[in-house]
Amino acid sequence: MTSYKEKGKQKMLNRKRIYIVPFLGFIVIILIGWIILMLPFCNNGNISSLDVLFSAVSATCVTGLTTVNISQDYTFIGQVVVAIITEIGSIGFVTFVSFLLNIKKKRISLSDALLLSDALNETRFSKLKQRLKEVIKYTLVIEFIGSIFLSAVFIPEFGLEKGIWYSIFHSITAFCNAGFDLFGTSSFMAFTNNIYLNIVLIILMLLGGIGFFVMEDVIICIKKKSFIHISFHTKVVLWTTFIIYFLSIVLTKLIDPNITVLQAMFMGAATRTTGFSTLNMETANPLIKLLFSILMMIGGAPRFYFRRNKSNFYCSFSITCS
Repeated sequence: MTSYKEKGKQKMLNRKRIYIVPFLGFIVIILIGWIILMLPFCNNGNISSLDVLFSAVSATCVTGLTTVNISQDYTFIGQVVVAIITEIGSIGFVTFVSFLLNIKKKRISLSDALLLSDALNETRFSKLKQRLKEVIKYTLVIEFIGSIFLSAVFIPEFGLEKGIWYSIFHSITAFCNAGFDLFGTSSFMAFTNNIYLNIVLIILMLLGGIGFFVMEDVIICIKKKSFIHISFHTKVVLWTTFIIYFLSIVLTKLIDPNITVLQAMFMGAATRTTGFSTLNMETANPLIKLLFSILMMIGGAPRFYFRRNKSNFYCSFSITCS
């Protein structure tokens, strides 16, 4: 029989693994991305290894910062690699690996299930595979729909092949809140007055910002035609997102009346999560830069838990900014 000490050690190892595996996983993804992007068919040869590493880290951590011009310094294959790394970084390493194991129909161990339950905020192990499929499904469906809407602008603007790729790439980076674009240093400034494109990108950025579980909760409530049982987490995220977004638009207009309502709407969504821009930030009002910096510090929806214990209430959360 296994002694209590051995069982205790095993539990401690499983708990440590919950924190170590995702960390090491992201390191591995970064290194793999770095190596692939360094290959001759992924870049034009004018990028330093440090710049490529920076791109790999930024994509994995869905930050969107870059020291190079992605559209010029990376080939089409390199851009595809950046998009894939961004996708993996967005859904999470643990979720991604578990999805691959699920495809191969391999059994997930108890320790892996603990990791996945933490990543997916699901304590019922029987529901893990279902929750995993839903996360992947929501991601792919929303990005696919987003790319279709974006293609209505990008195909006429850039031609069929380039337009399709631009639609897919920017749908991914908008929903994943990564902020990478293929327009060089100008970001989306060329589309400042394009109401249709701005609205599509705003919706993608906001959906990515509120997270999978909020969308899932809202969809369930819509299907049931009742919002009585909507979760506390969803209420907090939706109300906070609405209040901050509305205030950001109002404050932007008050600080600089020359900024249009459409620009204020776009920047209110982009600064908190994504990093796209329809403004020239180099010449922007210093107070506008301060406001946008505060919005970036706030970031998107937190990963928020609220559970009831027999003796007390407790909650924990973490906020990530892009």
